[in-house]
Amino acid sequence: MLNMGTAVGPIIGGLAGLADTRLAFGASALLFGLLGATVLRLKVELPETSDRGSVLSSLRTAAANRDLWRLIAAAFPWFFLFPQLYIAFPLYAGRLAGPHAAAGRYRPAKTGRT
Repeated sequence: MLNMGTAVGPIIGGLAGLADTRLAFGASALLFGLLGATVLRLKVELPETSDRGSVLSSLRTAAANRDLWRLIAAAFPWFFLFPQLYIAFPLYAGRLAGPHAAAGRYRPAKTGRT
């Protein structure tokens, strides 16, 4: 299954932004804070290895691994396609839908500041 956060996150953020834009940013900050606190509390134990080699020999071993190169070749297009899907496509879809679509009707909340 593709990353559900990619699909669900913008919907939740957009709905929170309809109520108040600060709510969306506040919720995001809270989630990142909780995530950071969770990571800081984790205790990671590194395995003891007796055959520690040099960094260059490890890089040579990785560079010779054909499966790693296949993974790189398969994942490389994702880095070009993801921004198109996440940024450009919603802009294009909003333009296609016109001014009466949900994205075209969004107006930021008035804060009372000038």
